[in-house]
Parts: sequence; structure tokens; C-alpha cells
Amino acid sequence: MAGKKRLRMRGVKHSSKRMEDELLERSRTLADNPGLLRPQCAGNCRKCAFDKTFKHIDGLQKIRNNPDALVKEASKLGGDDIVRAYAGTISLAASGSIPMLGTANLAGEKISYAARGTVGADKLLGCQYYTDPKIRLLLYNQFVKKNKLHLYSFGEDVVCSDSPNMPEDYLYDTFWETPYEFPDDGLDCGHDASAVLEISINSLGQSIRICENCAKDVSTLQYIISRLATIDPLDDVQVRIRHKFHSEGEKDYEDGSCDITHATSGVTVSWCHYIKTQKSSLVGHSNSATEDVAITATFHHNFFDESSSRHPRVRFGKVHVYNNFYNGTGMFYIANLE
Repeated sequence: MAGKKRLRMRGVKHSSKRMEDELLERSRTLADNPGLLRPQCAGNCRKCAFDKTFKHIDGLQKIRNNPDALVKEASKLGGDDIVRAYAGTISLAASGSIPMLGTANLAGEKISYAARGTVGADKLLGCQYYTDPKIRLLLYNQFVKKNKLHLYSFGEDVVCSDSPNMPEDYLYDTFWETPYEFPDDGLDCGHDASAVLEISINSLGQSIRICENCAKDVSTLQYIISRLATIDPLDDVQVRIRHKFHSEGEKDYEDGSCDITHATSGVTVSWCHYIKTQKSSLVGHSNSATEDVAITATFHHNFFDESSSRHPRVRFGKVHVYNNFYNGTGMFYIANLE
């Protein structure tokens, strides 16, 4: 099915004592305190989308010591998947043992979990690893997208909002996972360079700034959205490359001054001065790189000054070009691949 990514299941195996003890301990903790799964509210919802789910979860307390009844709840077809995953998880504490473990492959790492009922493996993983900021998102992903929410997972916290509302602690927590170490553990390298990558978080009013000399071969944006669950993780983000204007007499004959490739999305190129560039900007890696249909980009308020071509040239993707100034350009202004 398009748009859904299947978890790679690696069968089942007998549980190791250490893994069994860890899962049982987390199961007992959730049985005692189901509120640990409930996200904190940072939105303006008239009615919380999670109310009904956690009302059902609270109702399971009357059977919390009955493993068979809990597994039955975890097997109900058409039920709330979060409720079913919770029932399956606390059934481990009720039974006091885990006879078999399943294994899932997540981003190349094998993760063990206890299969219970008919609820999906992703929901069980998210519930049983509720202390892991990345894995626990599996419990909420489908629910969050269905209800058009934004869910931020960092440290011990899960924060929910009905609109983009990134917590500051989330931004710093995810950025500190990158290989960058800036002064005062900040978001800005602090250097004045001719080109600077700027990633702005609209809801926070804060930006990450990385100059061309500090830039590393990593996707900083991927780190920032790695613990965010929502329909469009880029709806709160703007990405820009800030260029200085060239001084009089400076020339730039580089091929591909600002190319956008490899399925990059949410890019804005603005207020740049291209001086006598040969191939100013290419969108799409090659004629065969069909994955670049995912590219989205905007070009506005740029000055193409005696530049030769590609203002821009678009091979694949959706590109909005407006309010650019062209002076003495050569081969063509804007072109797309037919």
C-alpha cells in the first residue's frame, strides 16, 4: 500500500532473561501509571483528542491482574490501537513472564518486543519502549495523523499540539544529536561567511545557522524532524541559503552555484546575487533521478546578473519562481524538463 512502510519482522525467539526483566519492569510501571503514555498538551484544542483513548485505558484497571482478559482486549478488531497496545503490554505484568519475543528491524537495528493479541507490532513496540524518544512515536503515529496533530518527543516528554508549536527543549535536544558543537551549546556557529545555511522554526522564532566552512555532510533538518509525528513535518520549517552580495569586480564562474537534488523538500532560495554564473541553479540531480519528484522549492527576490543559464532549470519537482530580476542573462531564464 502506497505511503505505508512495512516493518520487517524477523520471526520469534525465546526471550533472554535480561530482555524479559526489562520488558516486565516497563510493563509493571505502565500498569501502575498509564498516564505516562498521555502526551502533555501545548495546543488550543477545544476537546483533547486523547480523552476517549485514556478513558478506555483507565477502564482496564479493573482487569489489570487478569492476563487472559487483557490479551482479549488486545485482540479486539476495530478497537483503539493505543488501548489495545496498552492492554497487551500490561498483560505481561499480569502474567509475570514473557514466553516468546518477536523481533523487528528498525533502521537497521533489531528490537525485541512481546507479541500480544492482534494489535500491530509497531504499536506494541511504541508502547513497550515508551521511554525511548524515537521508538515510542510508533504508538502515536497513526492516531496523530488521523487527528491532524503535532507530536514532539524528547527526553522523558511527549508534547502534543493542534498546530505547529515546537517546544524549545525539543529543538535543542534534537540539534545536539548532530555532530555540530557551537559556542555556548547554541544554534549558531557565529561565523560571518559568504554562504550560510539557515533553518528557521516558525513557531519558535528561532533559527539554526551553519556557515559554509562549518557545514558537514549530514542532514541537519533530518535530525530536527526525527522525533516529530505529524502529517507534514516540514510545515513549521523554512530552509534558506543566505548569500552575501559580491563586491564589485568579484566573479563567480562556478558550475551549479545552488543546486537542489536528492529529493530535498521545503527549500527557499531568496535574496541571492548571481554574478556571471555559468549554470546558476539546477533542480533535480539527473534526467533519471525520478525520486527527485519529491523536491519542493521556491525562488524569489534573486538577482541573476549577466548569468548564463539555469535560472533555475527544473528536471523534477514542484518549484515556485517569482519576483526575480534578470539582467543580461544568456541562454534562457527559466526552463523545465519535458
